[in-house]
Amino acid sequence: MSKNKIALLIFWMTGGLLISTLTSSCDNSLKPVDTNDGIIAFYGALDLDKEINFIRVRDLNAPFTAEATRELNFEVTLKNLDDGSLEILRQQQSEYEGVYQYNYVVNKRITPDTRYRFKVTRPDCRFVSKTILSPTDPAPVAEPLNQDCYTPINVSFDPVNGSSLTYKIGFRLSGNIYWGPRQYLLSDDSTTTSLSLTFIPVNELRLVPYTRAMLRCTDLVSEYFYLSYSHYSKGFAESLFIEEFDIFESTQRLGVYYEDTLAIPIDTSRVCPQDC
Repeated sequence: MSKNKIALLIFWMTGGLLISTLTSSCDNSLKPVDTNDGIIAFYGALDLDKEINFIRVRDLNAPFTAEATRELNFEVTLKNLDDGSLEILRQQQSEYEGVYQYNYVVNKRITPDTRYRFKVTRPDCRFVSKTILSPTDPAPVAEPLNQDCYTPINVSFDPVNGSSLTYKIGFRLSGNIYWGPRQYLLSDDSTTTSLSLTFIPVNELRLVPYTRAMLRCTDLVSEYFYLSYSHYSKGFAESLFIEEFDIFESTQRLGVYYEDTLAIPIDTSRVCPQDC
């Protein structure tokens, strides 16, 4: 998963947002906010591998002018629902092309397989919130190893607890790693406990454009195929890559992910009759 693409997707999303009811510290006798009113947007991709993360918050009622965006007096919190800890997020203001923008700093490391509730509250007690479950961090298992290029290899991730992955497979040739197209491993629902993929190394060679008419594993400069994967919290990958644009859902782009690469050893010796 390209981190630059995640950042661009998050930065440019606009639209409306469904509103929740009032915060517990406010007057509960007040009526809930009209769910057709969009007042607050938030965008964030929290990386499990980072000590510090950022979530952008915007007042949808404020025009894109310096005066209208000069101040943002919101309370922004992130609560760990598993251990009860609550972090009040610090605001960072920046200016871009005459408009002030606001990132809120998540200064505590996000942990795998943990429930979090993100909440933004205005001074008038209207708020928006989103609950997310961070992805698990299973060690992928590839088998069999050190087989020839025509033997199928299965890679499994367990447990996943309803989360999803994207991945691409690559190989090293002439000093560079060539990557195949992005592919998806999506959970059917929150009860999905494991995900797996199967690939045949020689077939991956045919998915990557190259100058030679036909590549063989004997052409490789490394005895490894590489699985580069991104693991996303439940529904986050789908919202970024697959789901169609929705004016309400477009302002709720918040999730957790991490990226990693698995090197899978392959026997690149000539195989006959295929390579003879």
